[in-house]
Amino acid sequence: MKYFILNLLFSLVFLVPSAHGQQYRGFQNPEQRLAQFLATLKDRLVLSDVQSDTIGKILVKHGHKMQSIRDSLADYPMDSIRPILKVIEDDRNNEIKTFLTNDQYTSFLQVIEEQRNRRRERQMEKK
Repeated sequence: MKYFILNLLFSLVFLVPSAHGQQYRGFQNPEQRLAQFLATLKDRLVLSDVQSDTIGKILVKHGHKMQSIRDSLADYPMDSIRPILKVIEDDRNNEIKTFLTNDQYTSFLQVIEEQRNRRRERQMEKK
């Protein structure tokens, strides 16, 4: 089952490349990003193996949806695509919430926000 999930990850692009506060050290493939992200979640949220596997599946499923939207609307400005991606992200978060305690879910949202902020910082550095 894990092998199947990891094979699906090659088209997954939505996860950020940094976890555990490490510096970004070049491009990572989606499989590496997901493994790193799940390790962060498992550590910070103290996830069980079942929770980790379930959340991994959810991330893959919604990641494919997001990538499909990005691919099909590649000619449109990101500002017009962002609301659609936000709906998918909210669905993902709501689905993940059902497998976490309230404290774990709060920590999950913190991890997501921290990674979003790091991504913004890297984008600002490029400008």
